Amino acid sequence: MIPELSPPIEAIERRHLGLADGLIARAEAHDLPRDVEGKVRSHPDWTAYGVPLETAEAGLAARPLPMPEYIKEAIERRVRLARARFDPPPRPGQIVRVARLPDGHEARLGAALGSPLHVLLDGPAPEAGPGLWYGWLCAGETDYAGWFDFVLQDGEDEPFEPDAAMVQVWNPVHVPEGVLGPVEAQLSPARLAAVRALAADCLTAEAGPETPPLPGRVALRRAGDFWVATGTPLGGESDPRHRYQAVYAQAADALRLSSALVQEDAAEARGRSWRLREWFRGLAGRVPDLSPAPLAAPMAAGGPADTGALRWTEGGLRLELAGDPPRLGMVNESDQAAVVFVFRTDGLPLDRYDLRPAGRLDLDILSEDAARLRAEKGGQALDLELPQGD
Repeated sequence: MIPELSPPIEAIERRHLGLADGLIARAEAHDLPRDVEGKVRSHPDWTAYGVPLETAEAGLAARPLPMPEYIKEAIERRVRLARARFDPPPRPGQIVRVARLPDGHEARLGAALGSPLHVLLDGPAPEAGPGLWYGWLCAGETDYAGWFDFVLQDGEDEPFEPDAAMVQVWNPVHVPEGVLGPVEAQLSPARLAAVRALAADCLTAEAGPETPPLPGRVALRRAGDFWVATGTPLGGESDPRHRYQAVYAQAADALRLSSALVQEDAAEARGRSWRLREWFRGLAGRVPDLSPAPLAAPMAAGGPADTGALRWTEGGLRLELAGDPPRLGMVNESDQAAVVFVFRTDGLPLDRYDLRPAGRLDLDILSEDAARLRAEKGGQALDLELPQGD
């Protein structure tokens, strides 16, 4: 007979996949993209749960209930956590809170995190995308621990956030560095090595262990050279841990989709950078007023210009492309001020700059709205059509 696990799986589903309290609060504060707020307010459970907080509190005040022991224990753990002093984040071995997706991602995905997630950081993953970290999702419902859930231990891993009491090494994620929130635990190098050993076992395990499935039980076992505390293997279809893992796999999908957007944006930026460099290399052949010029000192964008330099002889301006992503540098080598405009695709001005004698500009012309650049000086003008995306 399968014991009753705590909390109920329905409560876990609502917290991460349903109409969670955090979503209700953000909808009430109009702190969600419009289409996401519309989905929240049209949710079938909005009538039951989407009530102002003070209304809910007033209803509870009339029938006070004794505080369960597990809530008392969680409060005590959070008090100890609040007193802790961790290394500045992000660092490998830290468990961090992720409350939101990066700016703009909620609107692009049409979704938001139902409740904060917790991630144990393994290390930066620049090969996956700029600013991404690799790690594993963490959760607090240790009753649902499976064979590849690393359960944190009092004494060895304290203090830690109760909602991050076990590491789901079966549920790896990439997380943008910009959304990494407060540190909620910091594992020692030895304990992080133990997590990595269990994760390696998860990747290489070919057959199920002989240990019987016992939901709600945690025991010590070997993972590589380490002793680790985990749950038991999952059982048949009636084992509620299948449904539990499905909830957290779907919750982690929000981070995976957000990381995919980071990778997509990086690929798009690389393509636009390549087009900009090709555009600059061909300018001298297309614009008679421009001629090759010797390279000067590196521009403010950083690094030497890798596409050569051009000079607008009549206007006394030097153009260089430098940096990654590349930025267009303009130097006024004359004794007269110049004015530089960047125009949008609809012909309206996007930016205007005053370029003093001996002054420099560092222009970001990779914006999708930037279509034309115009420099004016002493009654002369230089017009350049900027490269456009595919």
